[in-house]
Amino acid sequence: MKQDGLGGTFNEPRTGETVAAIAHAVQRGQISPRAMVERSLERIDRHEDQIRAFAHLRRDEVLAEAEALAHHPRLSELPMAGVPIAIKDSIDVVGCPTRQGSPATSAASVAKEPPPITRLREAGALIVGKTTTPELCISAVTHSKLSGVTRNPWDPARSPGGSSGGSAAAVSAGMVAAALGTDGGGSVRLPAAACGLIGFKSARGSVPGIDEEAGWYGVTQWGPLTTSVADAAVFYQTLAGAGSTALLEPSSSASGNTIRIGRSDAKPPGVAADPAAINAMNWAADILLDAGHDLSPATVPTQALDSIRALQRAGAGLARDVRNEVSFNKLGPIAKALAVFGSVSRISGEPAISDLTPIEARLRTAFSSHDVLLTPTLAGRQLPADLGYEGGHLGLLRAQTFATTYTAIWNLAGFPAISVPAPLAGDGLPAAVQMVTKPGNETLLFRLAEQLEAKHRWNYPAGYP
Repeated sequence: MKQDGLGGTFNEPRTGETVAAIAHAVQRGQISPRAMVERSLERIDRHEDQIRAFAHLRRDEVLAEAEALAHHPRLSELPMAGVPIAIKDSIDVVGCPTRQGSPATSAASVAKEPPPITRLREAGALIVGKTTTPELCISAVTHSKLSGVTRNPWDPARSPGGSSGGSAAAVSAGMVAAALGTDGGGSVRLPAAACGLIGFKSARGSVPGIDEEAGWYGVTQWGPLTTSVADAAVFYQTLAGAGSTALLEPSSSASGNTIRIGRSDAKPPGVAADPAAINAMNWAADILLDAGHDLSPATVPTQALDSIRALQRAGAGLARDVRNEVSFNKLGPIAKALAVFGSVSRISGEPAISDLTPIEARLRTAFSSHDVLLTPTLAGRQLPADLGYEGGHLGLLRAQTFATTYTAIWNLAGFPAISVPAPLAGDGLPAAVQMVTKPGNETLLFRLAEQLEAKHRWNYPAGYP
């Protein structure tokens, strides 16, 4: 029985096969990169018919890449050596199409991929495939005409969230050890919360090589979905490149200086109080208080127009895509409506990232007396998997507006944020809290998340992997 390097074994999958454990075993020759990929593919074959997490599998390609990696001259130094990962199907991967869940996009394979994907490869990660997304990433529920309905491994009747729902489902079901998503209004954090994962949204400008103008004009950032805080830190540091600051050392102790934490669970008008969100907040607050941190009420200076501003950015980005590379006539009704809205909103001029500076300055005032803000992640519970799939689009839009209550404002501000699992709610499904800080203070988020993780560790849903 081979040790995974963290005190567990690869014969005990319910303890979680983390990025760190896999890389450690591969580096030491305890398991081969090919064997790890074969384990991943076997789990995909076992669960994909029910979960539908993948839009495209790179079966032959990744097996060949695993064979080559075994002979890498610096295999023992690669931080993600032999780790099977998945990439959201809104990000280019060489040799794969980028369909974004839409028949309006091209089915041709792309010939180039962005630098952060290259960094993941250079770190030893093995890309098993691309994960499902709702059409053009505009929904908090992941289903599309191309891939069907993606389901939550905790309860297949529920959605894994969106728009990085396929990435979250794949990690939660044990198909891959970690996955990359994009977050334009909560699209990493919401699926992480729905599936009980760590979900980290990077700060604007912190991952070199992302075309942020293409990402809904500066509101979309990238981030990992993982089963541990340390894994999220390693994944993020790999994305950000050599110039990024080390976030967590392997021997990191979560103790240390007192952090000023502002608690903000104020509910906007029309959003009902969710007991699971409040219970998760209370749980996190108690742990952080016991750890010696200062907690006090905080006010997030949002404005009524902020949700419209976020929607305008998404719509303007979608309208640009329709002009350049997406067939309008093949779009679904929600995407068409948003593209039209975006075209109208652009009459006054093309959006610019600099237009977000006043919003960033306003939101920065929330940190005048706090280092970190603690909020809910999900405003409600996990949505039905097929919500709005064959119609009922207004219901889907209403649910989506509420889903992003606590997340979208931080995309406008460009601040880093993390969703951390809390103990399961009374319905047996995951609950979560969100923590946010100013750019440059990411270490604080990982440190606090590590303290919460020490009280509630990841476990796969029943029946997986």
